[in-house]
Amino acid sequence: MSQFRRNYLNYRNMSEEDRTKLHEKITKSRADYKNAIDAIQQNLHTLGGPQPPQPSIPVPSIGELTRIREIAVKEKAKLTAKSLDALIEKQRNQQQKRAGREDINIPRKPTKEGGSKQ
Repeated sequence: MSQFRRNYLNYRNMSEEDRTKLHEKITKSRADYKNAIDAIQQNLHTLGGPQPPQPSIPVPSIGELTRIREIAVKEKAKLTAKSLDALIEKQRNQQQKRAGREDINIPRKPTKEGGSKQ
């Protein structure tokens, strides 16, 4: 007879009070285990250890944003074009910071619509 089968039969033959106690014991063990894992992860975080991967949201490239902006300008969607200009500029700034070139300021050619040419 397998260990699982013996445990199952023992559980089946237990009184309701014993089952409740066993259930509480198992629940407490699971909570203790979770707390221990959380504490270890917190210590790893404070020590700078490896972090669990964070879900990343795909960010469109500046080229993609520029193409969308051009379509918005053709459709005379000025607010959309203006919003895309701000988003493109934000992307450029982030790329410059990642590259360690925060002091570089790339001039933009103004367009007829008042935005900046990409």
